[in-house]
Amino acid sequence: VQEIVKKPITLAGSSYIGTLITCLVEHFLWSFGIHGSSIATSVMEPIWLSNAGENLKAFQDGATSLPHIVTYTFYENGIWMGGSGATLSVVIYMLLFAKSKLVKQVGKLSIGPSIFNINEPVVFGLPVVLNPFLMIPYIIAPIAVLTVTYFGTALGIFPHTTGVVIPWTTPYFISGFLMTGGKIGG
Repeated sequence: VQEIVKKPITLAGSSYIGTLITCLVEHFLWSFGIHGSSIATSVMEPIWLSNAGENLKAFQDGATSLPHIVTYTFYENGIWMGGSGATLSVVIYMLLFAKSKLVKQVGKLSIGPSIFNINEPVVFGLPVVLNPFLMIPYIIAPIAVLTVTYFGTALGIFPHTTGVVIPWTTPYFISGFLMTGGKIGG
C-alpha cells in the first residue's frame, strides 16, 4: 500500500498543481479561523522535507541543477512573506497609508510579528477571518507569489532552494539569502 500511494502523493507534492491546491486549502481554512497551515501543509511537509534533502545532497555534490523546485523552505519561506496570506505588504500598507486609526493601530501592532512571518494579529485583528472582502485577496496573494516564484525558478530567473531547512520565522530578507545558498539568479 505504501508503494502504491507514495509515488502519486510525492509527484503531487513536488508539482505546481499539488502545491497550488495545498496553498488554496491552507488559506481557505485560515479565512474561516481554522489553522490551515497545520492542516494543509502537514500532508505535504514530509514530501517537501524529502525534496529538500535531495536538493541538499545534489548541492553538496556540486550539481549544476537541483532536482526539485518545491521544498519545505520554498513553501514556508518563499511563499509566506509576513506569514500565511503573504501579509507583510498589507501590514506595511496599513502602517504607512491607512486612514482609519484602528487599521493603523493594527498595522503598528502587526509589523513586528509580521517581519517574523507571524500574521495572527492581521488575520484576527483586521480581521481577515470571516470577512469576504479580505478573504479573497488573502487567498489570491499567496497563489500569485507561488506562481511567480515557481515559474521564475523553473525558467531560471530565481535560484532553486539548496535544501537547507531554515525556520519559517526567519525574516524574509534573510531567508531568501539562506535558502538559495547566497545565489542571486537561476
